[in-house]
Amino acid sequence: MSISCPVSDTQVLAHIKEILQIYAPEISATEIVPSAHLTQDLQLDLTTHWVLAINLEKVTNTELLDADIQQAKTIADLMNLVLAQLGTNNQHAISPADKNKNTASFAVNSAEINAVNSTSDTNKTALNPASESDLAGAVADLANLFNN
Repeated sequence: MSISCPVSDTQVLAHIKEILQIYAPEISATEIVPSAHLTQDLQLDLTTHWVLAINLEKVTNTELLDADIQQAKTIADLMNLVLAQLGTNNQHAISPADKNKNTASFAVNSAEINAVNSTSDTNKTALNPASESDLAGAVADLANLFNN
């Protein structure tokens, strides 16, 4: 059975705050706003930028293009990428100055919802072994990319 789940810009922002709380706990939640620049305001390094994007893909069940992730400069840019993947058209996508609630709908299997809910607490405290190896591989790939 599939159900429709609304996703608003505030929900995507909440996901971003949760991810950064885990991977960049030094950043205050009040600093994580749509207009915040990822490197200039939040001081994210390239690895944390990618960890944020990859985890955002996972929690929103989206797949963002690597080129789009690389071009994202602000929290709003990442939010717009996710909302676009979830079906929001670009004319309604949020901008740093736009505070309107944008809603997209996507189908979610009820078993997937239960799986996410049951694992969300454990994922906040530690990565599972497969995720650690995936992350190590991703970091190695990034290092090779930038060293060449």
